[in-house]
Amino acid sequence: MAPLSLSLTSSDGDRFSQRHHLQTCALLCRAFLPRSQHHLFSSIKLTAGRVHEFYEILQRTPSIAGAVRTLHLVFYDGRCDWMVDGGGAEFVYILTSITQPTTSTSTLLCKLKLEGQRPSGSSIKSPQLFLERVFKPFLARFITSLHIETLANVPIDVIDSCVRLTELALVCASLKYGHTHTHTQSSPPRHKLRRLEYTDSGPVKQLTTQTRSRLDLSELRSLYVHMDSLSEATFEQWVIDESAGALEELCFKNFDDPQSQLRWFIDLKACSNLRILNFDVNLGHPTPGAYGVDLHTLSRVLSTLPKSTSLDTLRLTAYVGYVWTVDDPQDILNGDWAGLQSRLADIAAGKAFFEFAFRVMYMNANDEEDEGEGMGERCRAALDRLLTEKLDLLAKHPCISVVNLGHYVDTPHES
Repeated sequence: MAPLSLSLTSSDGDRFSQRHHLQTCALLCRAFLPRSQHHLFSSIKLTAGRVHEFYEILQRTPSIAGAVRTLHLVFYDGRCDWMVDGGGAEFVYILTSITQPTTSTSTLLCKLKLEGQRPSGSSIKSPQLFLERVFKPFLARFITSLHIETLANVPIDVIDSCVRLTELALVCASLKYGHTHTHTQSSPPRHKLRRLEYTDSGPVKQLTTQTRSRLDLSELRSLYVHMDSLSEATFEQWVIDESAGALEELCFKNFDDPQSQLRWFIDLKACSNLRILNFDVNLGHPTPGAYGVDLHTLSRVLSTLPKSTSLDTLRLTAYVGYVWTVDDPQDILNGDWAGLQSRLADIAAGKAFFEFAFRVMYMNANDEEDEGEGMGERCRAALDRLLTEKLDLLAKHPCISVVNLGHYVDTPHES
């Protein structure tokens, strides 16, 4: 009998469903159990309340430790006492287990996420203890990817202590520079990044423009920028230019704020290897004083690409509703789709394949559930009209695949 195989693909949209199927496979057949466990425990999230549960799992099945590639640590109110105090013996056992060398290097821990919760933006309490007892002895040697989210004043030693860092994400996070870090007498390591994501350019400026630059962007492949303000335009362009020769994926997101949009002109003329471009745009009729990006602006950005561009994928998220006087999602039809179609046809010329993916985010100002459900139907109808009436040339193009990513209705809340 041929050996059983379990083939899996992953995406952000179906993680919950995928986990359910993996659990089903593990129960269905003993032959599937090791493979299912490998995927189920490839990423673990630890809080003070979850440590004992995972500790007991490792006691029963030690081999699971070798499957962990991503570790997610949560700091409620910035607290890390459950990691560093006397009661942290089980946590230390977990760290020791998941960082042990295995016969397959692909199963070693390589990704770390540090996240603050309740309240957002808390500072790590006892940061030096966290550094000396947790981060440096167990994590700094292994991780190639570091994601810091909703944590303030994270010690720069967290970044300086890494020796293999190639991916960095700073999402609603800030860094703290002190005089007691490891590299006081010598220059800090300069990390050659392949992926960079940030919501605020301030910390990245500190890492790249100070006398002792900590980031080398010359081999950056992926750049995710959550748009902030017009005042940062020069720096954003500098990051693009620094990585232009290697950049393959560029993503401009607005991070849940429909007013934080692309308000300036981006020049991509040096990005000859750029393959994937993700954009958020505002469609509809902005209210007085509100900023927005329409399809014409996007077409202008695309016009700066070199003639020999490698671009083969454009993913577009259109925001309507909320701060705009938009009565109906049908207003997405009012954009300059003809100009965008023409520009995409030029880019796709001579290529074997080009993908244009589109979805609508309707920012619903009405909290009533019935209105939200009705808005979903209206969004779906607007998308259907868009595909048949405004994207007809792209749909008929022999090399262009138009992908309808659907819609999402959200209710923003003022903070």
